[in-house]
Amino acid sequence: MRSGMKAQAQWGILTAVLLLAGLCLYQQPVRLSGAEADYGPQVGLLAPEFSLAGQDQKTYNLEQYRGKPVIINFWASWCAPCKEEAPALAKLHDRYGSDVQILAVNLTLMDSPEKAQAFSTHYGFKFPVLLDTEGDASAAYRIQPIPSTFFVDKNGKVTGTVLGVLDEQGWEEQTRLLLSANQALQ
Repeated sequence: MRSGMKAQAQWGILTAVLLLAGLCLYQQPVRLSGAEADYGPQVGLLAPEFSLAGQDQKTYNLEQYRGKPVIINFWASWCAPCKEEAPALAKLHDRYGSDVQILAVNLTLMDSPEKAQAFSTHYGFKFPVLLDTEGDASAAYRIQPIPSTFFVDKNGKVTGTVLGVLDEQGWEEQTRLLLSANQALQ
């Protein structure tokens, strides 16, 4: 009888831990601005620089995109919310690819290049997919929930942050905000 109660208690604890983990990974998008963003890159400040290899074996860094707005999306192939938003991100590129540079940063330290390649092929990513094999970029951006997305203006400053999944309408809204911020800089 005692071993049955012990097993039941262990299952209860395991269930609670899994539920909490699920809530941490799949949360509604949180849009941060100004003083609310007290972790990670700050809105209005320069986005942290990084240099990462892409799936195409080229090296990418944020500096090379100065003069053009950039969307940096952190994701992993095993992340259910990342799978949910991937089609909308691919559509966004088809619509705004000439106006905005999208960089999809795979958390390869917790994933694998093969799974990242399969994911990006499956969802038709036509923009650079970068491999954060050492976790340096995710550490610089203090990534906690995934997906996490940062909107960076043509001068390299963060204009917005979204923690969590974005649907097609959310991507559209955030991209329009980014483009308007860039027009104001001209």
